[in-house]
Amino acid sequence: AGASQPHARTHTHTHCARLLEPRARMHRATCMQDGMKNAWPAAVVARAVADVVREWQPTLLLTFDGRGISGHINHISVHNGVTALVRGGEVDVPCYELETVALARKFTSILDIWLSWINTPHPSNTFALPNVALITCPTAAPSHGAMKAHASQYVWFRKLFVFFSRYAWINTLRRMR
Repeated sequence: AGASQPHARTHTHTHCARLLEPRARMHRATCMQDGMKNAWPAAVVARAVADVVREWQPTLLLTFDGRGISGHINHISVHNGVTALVRGGEVDVPCYELETVALARKFTSILDIWLSWINTPHPSNTFALPNVALITCPTAAPSHGAMKAHASQYVWFRKLFVFFSRYAWINTLRRMR
């Protein structure tokens, strides 16, 4: 994220720690400020992601899809930056994007697993990386834990959102080309 204040850095590291990710990097750039009206330049996002990929050498890269799950412009900007990397051939790891679902499905909680399963192609070769992956979680506890790191934002309606959100239970990832 583009925040530059010490509180924001601590907040991000706390959030990552709750997701059991010990590594976290705060990318500070004046052109990458948080907010619903602040689009980030794809080239700046691409460079920041490329630097982390080179340093950490992940085996997989995940991002938002072009709709950014909630339409958040920062999420869409991250997608655009990663898309630029993929299309430019600058990353040699499989890249997947988190699929945005229709509003009617967003709040079906675990019940969306059936529709997601039906809509997911099942590869015959289980040793190959799939073009679509369905990721499930047996509990929403990790999502609640991650949101608790955002103490100022973890208000009653967000608690309900995490409980009823299908994203707390199930996620569909599509391979980027």
